[in-house]
Amino acid sequence: MGKAKGFVANIFGKNSFQYDRFYRASFNEDNEKYNKEIKEKLIKVLNDGIDTIKHFGAYKEPKPNFLARIPNWLLGILITGLFTLAIMIGQILSDRQNFDLKQENKELKERLSSIPSKSISDKKENKSSQPNNQ
Repeated sequence: MGKAKGFVANIFGKNSFQYDRFYRASFNEDNEKYNKEIKEKLIKVLNDGIDTIKHFGAYKEPKPNFLARIPNWLLGILITGLFTLAIMIGQILSDRQNFDLKQENKELKERLSSIPSKSISDKKENKSSQPNNQ
């Protein structure tokens, strides 16, 4: 009977109605003898247990995740902080990229202004005078 008691406790949980009925029917100190009445009660309890398993499934002890141990107010602060941090990092990276682009643009303008304008127009004329070989 010890194994059966353990199975009923694992399947339905120790606080369940089925466990209580099984325990009372099989482990009552007044009924130490295994007689016909106890056998009928146990069969009825087990059949009820089988029906319960068919309809609802076996009981599983809920296991809280790590977030369930953190108070809600702290979770709110953490999520808000992470969101703010992500925005700040995005802004910093965007500013850095804009700075780099401005520097590159400035360098290109300086290089372009250092080239004499006559050489640029001469190159354009040479290209337009060459026939296309298509």
